[in-house]
Amino acid sequence: MTRSTLLPVACALFTLAGCKSHDLGKACTLEGSGALPTQPVGGESPLIEVVTVQRSTLCDSFQCLQDRGYAPYCTRECTVDTAKVGPACASNADCSQPQHCFEGHCLNDDCPGGFQCQQVQDVGPLAGKLFCVYKENCRGSNRECEDLGTMECVRMGCYDSTLKSGDTTAAPTLTCDRRDAMHCQCADSGTSCSGSALTCFGGPTQSQWPSGSVEIRDVCMRQSN
Repeated sequence: MTRSTLLPVACALFTLAGCKSHDLGKACTLEGSGALPTQPVGGESPLIEVVTVQRSTLCDSFQCLQDRGYAPYCTRECTVDTAKVGPACASNADCSQPQHCFEGHCLNDDCPGGFQCQQVQDVGPLAGKLFCVYKENCRGSNRECEDLGTMECVRMGCYDSTLKSGDTTAAPTLTCDRRDAMHCQCADSGTSCSGSALTCFGGPTQSQWPSGSVEIRDVCMRQSN
């Protein structure tokens, strides 16, 4: 797997230079070759989560990340300021902006607004490496994504890809789509139900998915326009 840490000179140091322009979160195409590193996630019949960073000429850093079921997006390697340790935390909700929850404590990092610096793979070729990844648990507020006008809080639905394709011979892979673009509805016909209360349909026959098939996430993502 080929990687590069090159960044545009003007934006090499986000925190020191205060540069707001970046392409993190922009859609990209994986240009590497060979098998993708994978790891199973959850359940008796675990889904496969594709976790990889490959070269992409569409990204300023040449680093294109696929993780947590999301479509590939531009990222870069990052650092966490361990010299200023904040209070203990279980999630980002326990931290005051711009700090994020990192290994149990609120810390600052050098990722731009809407992203946080974290490890994407516990074991494997990416273990120990930190990348700027989408910030999760934004609780429906664009303001929590920090960079208004560039980032927005998007409600995502994550599920087994074979439910949508109907291909039972394919590997069950974790996939996430925008909730408002999925063929799902709340049991009470509302819009804010949890994954366990969703009724979803997919596959060639539009068959109903098993109850609890979708995990709902609120994620800071780059605006498409």
